[in-house]
Amino acid sequence: MEQNRGVSVCFGNTAGCPAPCNWKAAVKRSIPIILHWYICSTFASNIQEMDISIKRACEKDLQTIHEMAEVVFRETYKTILSPEQMDYMMEWMYSLPNLKDQVDRGHVYYIARVKDEPQGYVSVRKDSVDEDGTEVWHLEKIYVMPLAQGSGFGHRLLETAKQHVRDNHSGVRARIELNVNRNNPAVGFYLKEGLTILRQGDFPIGNGFYMNDYIMGVGV
Repeated sequence: MEQNRGVSVCFGNTAGCPAPCNWKAAVKRSIPIILHWYICSTFASNIQEMDISIKRACEKDLQTIHEMAEVVFRETYKTILSPEQMDYMMEWMYSLPNLKDQVDRGHVYYIARVKDEPQGYVSVRKDSVDEDGTEVWHLEKIYVMPLAQGSGFGHRLLETAKQHVRDNHSGVRARIELNVNRNNPAVGFYLKEGLTILRQGDFPIGNGFYMNDYIMGVGV
């Protein structure tokens, strides 16, 4: 029995193997896992060598954002949301008319690309001003395509949003806040990036659905 990064592969009835097994089937099951690990690790190791760009999106890019969301939003929440809430939120957040409406209301999108292939997106908007004069900006969305995750795109997109706020806020100081589902592993990413949990709540979004979120924030 050999251990290959968490994948157990038994080559026949060898010493240490608890029982005879079909080694061909075992290898066949292992190949997709090993191949996925190899692709992801190669992608991550070559990140510095890639032609990476993060640019502000315009109206013609909304279709690209919609298509990315159809993959990454559904993948992110497939074990968290019901199919009904998933479809409702996809329409509410990512239909082309609603994306256009968001931009008209001040949401600013940026798209990360590698050699013109989209890898993720982030959006931010000015929200409110605290009593002490702190300008609050809301990070509406930040997602990285599944194959590109773990390659630094999330950090780069978050830094892009921070820089946008630094360049555009008019208050004495500014803070970015975001909603994140309390069961989303991305909470750990945000904590690593220096955000803290400010509060939490269950926020109605219509049709009897709720977002069960932390509100996290960081000063910029």
